[in-house]
Amino acid sequence: MQSLRSILQSSFFFLFLFFLVIVLGIIRLCIPQKSKYNGNETILIGKVIDSIQEENKLKITLKGKEKVIVYYNIKEEEQLSSLIGAKVKLMGTMAIPKGNTIPNTLNYKEYLEDQHIHYLFYANELIKIKNPTILYQWKNKIIHYIEKLPHGEFFSSFILGREEAYDTSNLRINGISHLFAVSGMHFAFFLSLLNFLFQKKKFGNIFISFFLLFYAFIVGFTPSVLRVILFYFLKIGNKHFKNIWTQKQEFLLILLTLLLYDPFYIKQIGFQFSFLISYFLISFSPMKKNWQSKIIQSVFLFLISLPICAIHFYEVNFLSILWNILFIPFASLLYPLCFLGIVFPFLIQISIFFINIFEYLNNFCAQLTFGIIAIPKVPVFLWGIYYSFFFYKKRKHLLLLLLTLIVIQMIPKWNSSSYVYFLDVGQGDAALIISPYQKNVTMIDTGGNPKDTEKRQVENIRTFLYSKGIQKINTLILSHGDYDHMGNAKDLIEKIKIDDVILNQGEYNDLEKELIKVLNQKKIPYEKGGNIIKNIQFLNTKIYDNENDNSNVIYYNDHQLEFLFMGDAGEEKEKDILQKYSIKEIEFLKVGHHGSNTSTSKEWIETIQPQYSIISVGKNNNYGHPTEEVLNRLSNSQIYRTDESGSIEIKRNRTGYQIKTYH
Repeated sequence: MQSLRSILQSSFFFLFLFFLVIVLGIIRLCIPQKSKYNGNETILIGKVIDSIQEENKLKITLKGKEKVIVYYNIKEEEQLSSLIGAKVKLMGTMAIPKGNTIPNTLNYKEYLEDQHIHYLFYANELIKIKNPTILYQWKNKIIHYIEKLPHGEFFSSFILGREEAYDTSNLRINGISHLFAVSGMHFAFFLSLLNFLFQKKKFGNIFISFFLLFYAFIVGFTPSVLRVILFYFLKIGNKHFKNIWTQKQEFLLILLTLLLYDPFYIKQIGFQFSFLISYFLISFSPMKKNWQSKIIQSVFLFLISLPICAIHFYEVNFLSILWNILFIPFASLLYPLCFLGIVFPFLIQISIFFINIFEYLNNFCAQLTFGIIAIPKVPVFLWGIYYSFFFYKKRKHLLLLLLTLIVIQMIPKWNSSSYVYFLDVGQGDAALIISPYQKNVTMIDTGGNPKDTEKRQVENIRTFLYSKGIQKINTLILSHGDYDHMGNAKDLIEKIKIDDVILNQGEYNDLEKELIKVLNQKKIPYEKGGNIIKNIQFLNTKIYDNENDNSNVIYYNDHQLEFLFMGDAGEEKEKDILQKYSIKEIEFLKVGHHGSNTSTSKEWIETIQPQYSIISVGKNNNYGHPTEEVLNRLSNSQIYRTDESGSIEIKRNRTGYQIKTYH
């Protein structure tokens, strides 16, 4: 026993575990994952391990040969509220998840692969083969009961950690979304309650262990939950062996054990937050529990979690230091109140009263966006340097942290290259011009899709801009008033600071009038058409009787590298431009009207002779864009299409220019 104790306490034991995790982790992370499905399946059979219902739509996580995400439209009078744990048969079609086609935005395909999910399945028929076991029946009843409560979506997310049940966007803006990830705070309440009830009783630890495992089963064995459960059991074992490990060694043992089990945990945001913050609390948490120590703790929690927010979201909210001081004690009080409201229905109104206060404060704080700073995408080793300063014992390490942040923030401002991006916004247009050192940022059109109710396009554009360190657009140019060119403009103005807006000539349509109301409210100046803005020129001709021909046609010259943005201008306007302006041999043509045969005439192409033709178009669109006729006319140029190539980047520097696509 003594020799075993010595081995478990030795540095060699931890070094061996660390080496094992590194070797096996590199092997598993580097070897491409292979699916057990071939992608042609039309029938799936498996066990439902999770199920989220929103109105008549059902999202299922199915465990068959491997995990698959299933989408199913519920038929009338079909009752599917108790599916978790059931064995089901599904008929439908397989699909590969989409990656990101706008740089630095969420790659859904990669996100799912990190959870060992390779396919989506769109089911048109669902048959329950086998009912859930008693344990799963209890889980279904608890989830269903909580979901049906007033503010059920809040209870589901806060108590059960079901992220998709509740809109957590404002929580993320405020930097307090960790409060809704089931982890230490949640289990601390149960541990104090259970210790009070059972600790002095015989087999007390067994009762407590069974209850904690049951709660973990209900909320799902996520990495943060596994950390707390393993820590509890390790604490009991360590006490039995007369404390052979320190708290830091226990932490390291749990970390290595989980990574040994699944090295892909290291790529999950929840895992990163959970372990980094826990390590900080173990290593740096002040002994005294006063307001001064709480402020210091909140500052260090912010600094330790800052790189994770920056790497994944490209933004941090410095006000979250204050919001954590406010919301952590509030959440610590709210959690037991919510639990009591669930167990004792006559107390639920008290819970709802405090939930309303929490939501009001959360929404109010989210409106105070002046503390949000964009953090550009930088090499990961810079964040390694940032973290290394935490090991300095002197106070000056805070200055080194701030200096590192300033350097990271300034990197895009030191970039002498200029960029033009044609963003993939589906069946629409959105382009971005970034001058050297980011002295000027111009956006031409914003895209827009009426079916995009979650405003993902706007969030993707915002995330992309933030990843470049851009928080302000100097000029937003809208080619014309069609939804696929300016439908996102109103929401984008709410997300990004814009100095001024240029609309097209002609009468304003309803969409433009709605935008003008927002511009007036925010006191953003706007004008019709334009002449010359630095190296951008508007090729105005006359006022036409249709919105498309009234499109702003924009000529941009970047040190003899010429671009022409056509909007939806048709053949008539092309002819008028040729008569009024001397334009020949354009390097980059943003093809008019997504490749429709109403634009891009033979005369136009023979005159301007584009070297590259960019077509912004949606995949499998209903309009037949681009037409074969237009593609034939452009055959002497190199054609790039957003539906095939994703977003397109043209980078110009002293040595020339490079074209990069993000398929």
